[in-house]
Amino acid sequence: MTWAHLVPTLVVTLVALMPIIAAKRAWGHRFNLGLTFGLLLAIGALTGLALREDAQNAEFQVDKELAETDAERVLELAARPSGIPPVGALSLLRTDPLTQGPRLFASNCSTCHRYDGHDGLGNMPADEQSAPDLVGYAGRSWVAGLLDPDRVGSLEYFGGTDHARGRMVRVIERRVRTFDEQQKIDFEKILKAISAEAALPRQAAMDASDAEDVTEAHSLMAESPFDCQDCHFFQGEGARALGPDLTGWGSREWMFGMLQNPAHEDFYRENNDRMPAFGEDELLSQEQIVMIVDWLREDWDR
Repeated sequence: MTWAHLVPTLVVTLVALMPIIAAKRAWGHRFNLGLTFGLLLAIGALTGLALREDAQNAEFQVDKELAETDAERVLELAARPSGIPPVGALSLLRTDPLTQGPRLFASNCSTCHRYDGHDGLGNMPADEQSAPDLVGYAGRSWVAGLLDPDRVGSLEYFGGTDHARGRMVRVIERRVRTFDEQQKIDFEKILKAISAEAALPRQAAMDASDAEDVTEAHSLMAESPFDCQDCHFFQGEGARALGPDLTGWGSREWMFGMLQNPAHEDFYRENNDRMPAFGEDELLSQEQIVMIVDWLREDWDR
């Protein structure tokens, strides 16, 4: 018998004997008062220690926050016109990208990638980061960092991959620094156009307001000094030399295909760097891939 069994058994036995002790012994009442006070003191001390330990336990705090978030989310989902299905409210969370996306990311992607510096759930993975941080993926800020000569070769993007020594990083680091003012303006238009291919709901208004710049950028991408289509296929033109097809880049369909098989001819082909074919190798179900994609795109209320 362990202490976990012995102590509660002893306490219950003493409590059960308290009426007998009080009746049979002159000092019984004082003993019962002392025992009661001692038990309350012990309970208070143990509760305080448990609360202190929980407060200092980072993993517990993350789990607690997740549980609270899940509770709030299920209320949101239940308030939809479809309501709660016959199988119960918890089933709403099982197919919810906002709930399951970060969990799937943490268990399948965070060995290499990061999401705002963590594993998607707020924890720090044991493995060192060796692939891009995907928070805000395909949005303008993310693309701006990708095309920034001071950041493209960092761990935020290609710094931990084989592509750190590739042509894309070299071109961005060397050529972009030499752009004159007009070329910088044109390059900003290209940035908008690449991000607009993702059709992200959160920046739909910006994409619509910059439609003229986006259209102009489609022709600029093939021109010097940008020459994007020397390595990328885009809108039916260009080369499938090194980089992925930029048509629909970052869109729901594009990202789904990337997770299906990153070595496909539309993506990295023989230049794929360690990324698994989650779909073709059946490492994840189609539904799970969709939930990761929708979560990364912040498109979880479709």
